[in-house]
Amino acid sequence: MQKREKTKKLIARIVFDAMMIAIYVVLARFLVIPTPIVEISIISLPILLCAKLFGIGDVLVIATIGSFLEQAVSPYGLMPTTPLWMMPIILMGAFAGVAFHLTRNSEKKLWTYVIIIISELILTFGNTVVLMLTGYVVFEMSFKWLIGLAAPRLINSGFRMLISCILLPTLVPPLKKILK
Repeated sequence: MQKREKTKKLIARIVFDAMMIAIYVVLARFLVIPTPIVEISIISLPILLCAKLFGIGDVLVIATIGSFLEQAVSPYGLMPTTPLWMMPIILMGAFAGVAFHLTRNSEKKLWTYVIIIISELILTFGNTVVLMLTGYVVFEMSFKWLIGLAAPRLINSGFRMLISCILLPTLVPPLKKILK
């Protein structure tokens, strides 16, 4: 009976990971608010949920596969710069996975909020660096124009932080019960 329980938990975890990949791709490609300067989205939510629930192994799988599929279905498709665009979400997931693991026994919700904020800043900073690199090298855009994108990108990051800080503590307890 013990082996059957372990198998059930493993299958539930794999199904959950697959759902998080699908949710990530949908949030990244189809539930985005486009503006002339930046796209507003909540792509980090499935990554943060997985990091909080399972840790770094699962989150790296979700971030890698999800960001690859997102790039594949994007208007740009798969290009030589695809790995560069995948790195920010993978780094964000790695940080969140390790940080949530290190604070898993803490009763303070403050750690959750701090981890979310730092994770979102990692994602924003990483995406901005990749945008600047590809914009400057590939499209020969001026740095002045690219630096002008920093403020809207930080606003987008703040939006993701707020949504994640509200939804993550709300969604984790019921998901833990379901996944037991």
